[in-house]
Amino acid sequence: MKRHLLPVIALSLATFFLALPTLDYGYLLEDYKYIRSYSLGEIAQTFSGTWEPTQRETRGYRPLHSVHYAFFYRLIGGDPLRNHLLKTGLLIVGTLLLYVFSSRCTGSRSAAFWMALTYIFLGGNAWQVSWLNHRHHILQLQLVLLSLIAFDCYLARRRNLPWLFSFLSFLLAFLLKEEVATFPLVLAAYALLVKGEKARSLLRPLLPFFLLAVFLVLMRTAVLRSLPADDSFQPAVPPEAGYLLREYGRSVFSTLLQTYGVQDPGNWEFPMYGSGLTIFRDYLGLLALLGFVILGGALLYHCGTKLEKKSFGFGILLLLLISVIVAAWYR
Repeated sequence: MKRHLLPVIALSLATFFLALPTLDYGYLLEDYKYIRSYSLGEIAQTFSGTWEPTQRETRGYRPLHSVHYAFFYRLIGGDPLRNHLLKTGLLIVGTLLLYVFSSRCTGSRSAAFWMALTYIFLGGNAWQVSWLNHRHHILQLQLVLLSLIAFDCYLARRRNLPWLFSFLSFLLAFLLKEEVATFPLVLAAYALLVKGEKARSLLRPLLPFFLLAVFLVLMRTAVLRSLPADDSFQPAVPPEAGYLLREYGRSVFSTLLQTYGVQDPGNWEFPMYGSGLTIFRDYLGLLALLGFVILGGALLYHCGTKLEKKSFGFGILLLLLISVIVAAWYR
């Protein structure tokens, strides 16, 4: 534990000071619609219908949205400063969980520190740290990491308790937002690529994850089909191979850069709809990305351990998988 004390302190302080300006932000955009008290009827409705009681936002099956809004509002009220402090504390916990998982994944304290530090500086975190109503993204990060850490403990000792903890964390993460349906694939990739597990040995522990994901996706589909049609989503992507490759390739590229310039102001504000490099900061981000990949890849190839190289392959696979899923999700 003493070996990890300095990285933990440094990551906690870095996360706090990075989020410090947001303490003065107050409510942004639709924060005022969600950071409020919720009735039991509203909470119950989200378990059998769409997540947003007024049905003015994009549709989805996310019942823990209303639950966590109601819980924290009852706990600390609606004061913006208190909520931003809570959000910053949750972000620090998420950063430290990432450090813990990275340490177990790579077997290196240094690699874990730099992975966690790089994560908190990613531009894509700005919107979920700035807007209070996006606190669920930070909670989801914590649950996903807890599930990964618990599953790693299960692989080490094959005990039922860590497996159950991993399974329940996955369930809660899904009920916060549905893209966690891809998480069983992440667990499988981690066990196969990083831990060197045999595919046959994973059938029994991973089957419940896949079955639960299928069940929750079917439930979500049934809920959304019961709602009136609306135009809250973009038109469907044409099922053409060339178009899909361009669309998802742009999504991966934009996700890596995550700057304001990689956007299409006439369409959506999310980076995955970026139309190209438009400002100096985009080109600076591109140079930083190339330097990170080329220099970091060269150092890893010559100096990295076998476990670190496996972790790198796992990270690349995870990046491509999630970028494609998110691009498809918003389309």
